[in-house]
Amino acid sequence: MTDNTHPKTTAHLLGYGAYLPYHRLARAEIGAALGSHGGRGQRTVASYDEDTTSMGAEAA
Repeated sequence: MTDNTHPKTTAHLLGYGAYLPYHRLARAEIGAALGSHGGRGQRTVASYDEDTTSMGAEAA
């Protein structure tokens, strides 16, 4: 018996976006604050006024 009450639907990914915050923080500074080795390089950090909604809008 076939259930025809729900039509078949398909979803497709049409695209994606990316956004990296402008500000950078050295991993060594993070390690110093935590009392451990922070590693090499930098890490992106959001500004005080950047939230997930605004970063998502920037990525779109």
